[in-house]
This record gives sequence, structure tokens and C-alpha cells, in this order.
Amino acid sequence: MKEANEFRKKVGLSNVYFSEEMEHALCSYGFKTEIVPLYYGEKIIGIVTNYTKKYKISLPPYLFPFYGFYIENDFLTKHPEKAIDILRSATENQKKKFIYSLFSLPPEITDIRSFKESGWRESVKYTYRIYGGEPILKSSKNRKLRRINESEYTIKESNGTAELYEMIVNMNGSKRRSTPYTGKYLNLIFNNLQPSRRIIYGIYDGKGLCLASAFILRDKSCSYLFANAIHSKIRKSNLNLYFLNQIIQKELEISPCFDLQGANTPSIVKFKENFNTHLIQYFHIKTGLDITGLIKLKGMLKRWSIH
Repeated sequence: MKEANEFRKKVGLSNVYFSEEMEHALCSYGFKTEIVPLYYGEKIIGIVTNYTKKYKISLPPYLFPFYGFYIENDFLTKHPEKAIDILRSATENQKKKFIYSLFSLPPEITDIRSFKESGWRESVKYTYRIYGGEPILKSSKNRKLRRINESEYTIKESNGTAELYEMIVNMNGSKRRSTPYTGKYLNLIFNNLQPSRRIIYGIYDGKGLCLASAFILRDKSCSYLFANAIHSKIRKSNLNLYFLNQIIQKELEISPCFDLQGANTPSIVKFKENFNTHLIQYFHIKTGLDITGLIKLKGMLKRWSIH
């Protein structure tokens, strides 16, 4: 157990989504978490992380881009076939334990033969990443920011999630979408993570009104845009583009890359493509009886009956 805890702490430093602080936040929100070490001989070389609610269904928590399986990159590189055998064993155990499982694999896991051989279904997903030393915006997009009078706005750190969550709810409401998590969820993550691992930026006008907000998570390898929302007043402006450009500059001073996410959401792809990004592929894999559609339908009927 001591070895597993030490390995978990090391993994949490290299990927904030696997950190103990994140697990504590999710447990406080009502998720049941399960960490299963993956062994090569007597050495731990990876972990499987399951998140469940009421059902025997392992699903990702809201807003999580990568979660689930982690294997050390050195082991993947040096022992690819052995890694497949270990993954094969893990996938079989997963199928026996849960009615349905959905995992997002880290981009480093590119060989998914063990999953397919065990009957898992896969789909290709993408994320956007910007690397230090490269232009943040495409050269043709910089002119969009020339009309912005920087002296009219202030970008500063926010001390909580309230402004961000209010804008998220308002944005979803304007598009007739429900927000699948509460303000408590964002607040628990913000308060559980160490200050060096997270920050919320806001851009404010001269009257102190927050016009856009961004929740950033950090680990040793990357800064991640965990959540971003804007005020309805700037929906047709380029102020959010300016805002994100400024904070990405700040983050790349301390992180080797910045993960913009959003590459799989058609409604925001056009905006994200203003940035000089690298499109990074990763896999979604799932197995078991896919009853998530029925669960969603149950939620929709419940909301309809309330109204």
C-alpha cells in the first residue's frame, strides 16, 4: 500500500487529474473513487482510476479531458508488448466489475490493441495544445485585437469560482442547455488543489464588471484550460480572444505547453482555431452495456416533469 501511495503522489505531480487533491474534491462532491495499481512483476508502472456515482458505471467526471489509465512513458517506450499484456489484464478486470466503462486515454497511449482484443469500442478524439516558444495566435488573427484598448481592461487573479460559474450558467441558459454540475463542484476543485496547481483569471472593465473568466489547472508538464466563460456583453467581440491570448502568455512562462481543449465541441472549434495550436489525438474507449443514453433520458424527463 505504501508503494502504491508513493506512486500515486508521483503521478499526481506529472498529471494533476490523477492527484490526491483532485480525488478528495470529487469524493466530497459525491463521486466514489477507486484507484487500482498496475504491476509489472512487483513494480507498479501504472494505475487505473474509476469514478462512479449510484450505478456500476465508470464514467469521467465533468470537464475532465484525460482520466482513467496511466502508464509510465518510459515503460511504454521500452516494453510496448509487455504494456499491452498488462493493459489486457486491466481491461478484462474492468469488464467484470462494471456494467459500463468509459475512459479517455492520455495521448501517450497510442497502441490500443489490448482494448480492441478485449472487445472495447474506440473513437478518436482530439485536443488543442500550444507549445512554449511558438506564436500563440495565428498571424492572420492578431489584427482582430488591434481595436481593443488595453487601458480599458484589467486582467487579474480571481479569489473564487462564483463569477465563473454564474457566467457558465448564463451561457448555457442562453443556448437552452442545462449545466451538468453545480457551483459546489468547481469550488471543491478550486479549494482542494494547492494554489500552485490552479488559478482563476478574470478580465474586468473600468466599473469592475467581470467580462470573462478562465479556470486553469497546472502540473509539471502542462497548463490546462479547465473552464472558460464570457459575459453576454462581449459575445460578439474579440475580448475573450484577447483575454485568453494574455493568460496563455503568462502560463507558458511557467509551463512547457498549454492545453486549450475544446477540439471535440463543434460550437467552439471555430473560436479555438484562432490559436496556433497542435491537434493532438487521443482515444475514447468504452465497454459494456451502454445505458448512459437511458440515464440522460431519465434526467431530461425529470427536468421536464419539474417544469
